[in-house]
Amino acid sequence: MDANSGEVTGKGAPAIIDGELTAGGIDRTTPAAEFADFLKSEDGIAFQSTAYQAAKALLSANAEELSAYMAEPSDAVRATRGLTDILGSIDDLILVTGIDSIKSENEISVSYRYSVTGEDSLSYVTMALRKIDGVWKVQWLGIEK
Repeated sequence: MDANSGEVTGKGAPAIIDGELTAGGIDRTTPAAEFADFLKSEDGIAFQSTAYQAAKALLSANAEELSAYMAEPSDAVRATRGLTDILGSIDDLILVTGIDSIKSENEISVSYRYSVTGEDSLSYVTMALRKIDGVWKVQWLGIEK
């Protein structure tokens, strides 16, 4: 989605950055705009894909799938222990981050905000990703209510 026009471009997805929805048009001179531009880049799309797929794997309690996105694949079992598959009950899954979550060009923390059908609260899958040998991998992740 184009951050200025809201048109679907096939590059990246809407995100909330420091409280601003990128699809709604943001001040192009801010750090949030720079991060929105990153999300539309090839590297940004790879970053989003890893984060999104890891969030979906966690919400479906699928350790095997999650292990493909983890820096340490064995951490997937620990991350999914005690979870049940709620992915089919998720109403929305939106990337939420802040500029202070960008540790470096190769290390970023983000959350995916979601709501479960029938619940009146929001929850988050929060994670830190690091680029290792040119590939985005999840360092850690967990669910917050």
